[in-house]
Amino acid sequence: MQEPNLDKKAQMRRIQTDIMILDADLKKKVRAKEEILMELKRLKREQDMLMVEIKNKDSELKKIDNDQMMLMNEIKSLKKKLNVL
Repeated sequence: MQEPNLDKKAQMRRIQTDIMILDADLKKKVRAKEEILMELKRLKREQDMLMVEIKNKDSELKKIDNDQMMLMNEIKSLKKKLNVL
């Protein structure tokens, strides 16, 4: 008569063990998720900083192109004046 009781206790212990194992697995997944989220946040900040830097460099390049064009035009104009003399 005590055998069904022991069997029930063994089942309960087995289930409790399974719960503990699954709970530990869940905690590992939660930690892994948190690490990935932090890394994503860091990468997005880095991406934002790079985008700002890219825009700044594009602006610098446009200014240099404009300056270069002005200088070339000025040289061309001076060469024409020189040929007229």
